[in-house]
Amino acid sequence: MTDDRVSPRWVHWRETVNLEEYHLRWQRMEQQGTASHGEADFIEGYQPDGVLDAGCGMGRVAIELHHRGVAVEGTDLDADLLAYARADAPQIPWHHADLTDMQLSRRFGLIAMPGNVMIFCRVDHRRPIVATLAAHLASDGLLVAGFSLDQGDDALTLAGGAALMLVWAGIVESFLSQYHGPQMYPWKIAFGVLQLAVLAGYLIFCGRDPDLGEQRGPARV
Repeated sequence: MTDDRVSPRWVHWRETVNLEEYHLRWQRMEQQGTASHGEADFIEGYQPDGVLDAGCGMGRVAIELHHRGVAVEGTDLDADLLAYARADAPQIPWHHADLTDMQLSRRFGLIAMPGNVMIFCRVDHRRPIVATLAAHLASDGLLVAGFSLDQGDDALTLAGGAALMLVWAGIVESFLSQYHGPQMYPWKIAFGVLQLAVLAGYLIFCGRDPDLGEQRGPARV
């Protein structure tokens, strides 16, 4: 799906993943007993009074919770993914809805967003999504969200910036070292300040969100 309700990150995932193969891979893992159900384990531990799997996709987590006797429903904006969920577990209520303005008829003891749902949402949609989900929670309900923080990319960015600065500093210092005297001190200080400014600019640029050009980090809600 490529409409303006989804992020470029999600569009890229949908364009590069074969849904049938993706679905079969999880089925094979389930049959072989190698599927991981850490999300379901975590959610079940709260003994919730009704669960909504928000951004349920093909229903992997919701279906596992249903097998454990948890009353669960699922919702997703992607009709293609929901088709797999409905085919695998027609007894579960599945809702085709946008999380930014979803209106269901009940509240839930726990709403789960496993599997990087939030980082696949548009940055400017995250605040209204959290508000919508909060409106569907019971008074003592919980919102549980799991997502990656791209820590690997951040480490590579920092290492690359440091290496770039070291190489540049070595080149310029080898040139400035030929000159001595108080008259060179301001130039060396200015060069050091310039180095720090370039490094800061590099890290800020590389830390921008690939969806909307905003800096990565926890969404403020």
